[in-house]
Amino acid sequence: MSNHTKGPWRLRELTNGTLAVYGQGEYDIVFPVRSVEPEALANAALIAAAPDQHQQLQRTLGKLREWYAMGKLPKKAADILMADIEAVLTKAEPKP
Repeated sequence: MSNHTKGPWRLRELTNGTLAVYGQGEYDIVFPVRSVEPEALANAALIAAAPDQHQQLQRTLGKLREWYAMGKLPKKAADILMADIEAVLTKAEPKP
């Protein structure tokens, strides 16, 4: 996820009354929200949280690897947890 708009992302109201998910820059619209229905707002909130979630998963994976290397985590548990997190992180990477 190296080429995405830098986080944090925020849900903001535009001057015309519509909503959009913004990146750090003033004009970095990541995702326009086309509806104020609860489902659309929930989707927008989830999208806005994506960079923070991605960063936290990367930190958690690093800690799991560290604890496993120090013998603080059983192999089977480490393998399952790390594989699950790696799968989520891979899903977030751009595809060619």
